[in-house]
Amino acid sequence: MWLDLSPLRKYPAFRNLYLGQLVSVLGSSLTFVALPYHIYAKTHSTVSVGLMGVIQLIPLAITGFYGGLLADAGNRVKLIIRCEAALALLCFLYPYATLTDSVLPCFIFAGVFSALMGIHRPALESLTPRLIEADDIPKISALSGFRGTFAHVIGPTIGGILVARYGVRGAFWVDGTSYLVSILFLARVVEPVRAVAVVRPSFAGMIEGMRYAVSDPVILGSYLVDIAAMLFCFPMALYPALAEGWGGPRAL
Repeated sequence: MWLDLSPLRKYPAFRNLYLGQLVSVLGSSLTFVALPYHIYAKTHSTVSVGLMGVIQLIPLAITGFYGGLLADAGNRVKLIIRCEAALALLCFLYPYATLTDSVLPCFIFAGVFSALMGIHRPALESLTPRLIEADDIPKISALSGFRGTFAHVIGPTIGGILVARYGVRGAFWVDGTSYLVSILFLARVVEPVRAVAVVRPSFAGMIEGMRYAVSDPVILGSYLVDIAAMLFCFPMALYPALAEGWGGPRAL
């Protein structure tokens, strides 16, 4: 069955959001290749590459809940734009980390990048249903799944080529540019006016969200399965070391 593209024609706001995020996710896929490669090139340690994942997990777990509160309390489009502007700035600044032999800037970048994504993702995911009709959600889900799969297959391939030809700096500069392109699309998206009262973000609200997540067996189960898969079944930390013996960045 062919992918149904009718929602892209039916909903101009969703189309702009979709195309912007397609570019953005492609750019982020470059970072997913370049950052572990850069850490391994500095340390030649798969433990250091794996430690990057731990450093990313902690801020993501914290800001993910708070990001949901911010999305509920304010304008989601503006929140996404601010996050992507910060991510673009971060990507443009990261090449300066290549000027030092210390791995500390790499870990700082990984933590801050993950924290920003924790704020960005809830606003993005909760914005989409507000731009479409409920009957079109299955079609939208298929389009979103295709976008993610396409970006995560093609993006790392492009990332390897960029790192091989232009180095880590080139990959991050392209990623930063992808966020700027995404912002141009987002600037054309208008979020519908809310019909419910706005609740200001608070620590109590974040705790309430955590309690709800833990109390719901389906949500908790999905979290635990995903965490187990990422920790024990996804050998990304080994990729740079394997690629070193197979041809470097292009093999990666």
